Amino acid sequence: QSLAPVRCRKSKVWEYAGARLTRRLLAISRRRSCSPQEVLVADSPPHGLGTNIHYLSVLLAKAVIEDRALVLSGGWNYDACPKEEQRGFECHWQPLSACDAPLALENGAILHRRDD
Repeated sequence: QSLAPVRCRKSKVWEYAGARLTRRLLAISRRRSCSPQEVLVADSPPHGLGTNIHYLSVLLAKAVIEDRALVLSGGWNYDACPKEEQRGFECHWQPLSACDAPLALENGAILHRRDD
């Protein structure tokens, strides 16, 4: 018996779940509000690339669960950006939020720091 129909069904489930997650992430990230209830502000991680990606994925999961946009504060270890005005995380990936860290902190958001 062929496994192809099962793979097709699983593929459709993954495609559907991926599309739902993408829509949710875009809806969260496009919010204009920088209120503490709408954003999770986090320090940029000071470690190697693999650890940083892991840490950022954990923060992004936390932000999605709490229905808040993730905003990174500070520089990033990998700031070799050709565009001087775009230093940090946004040099390499799309911004995670329409809000920026200084405005969110000014509005009363608490800076999430990694204690290690």
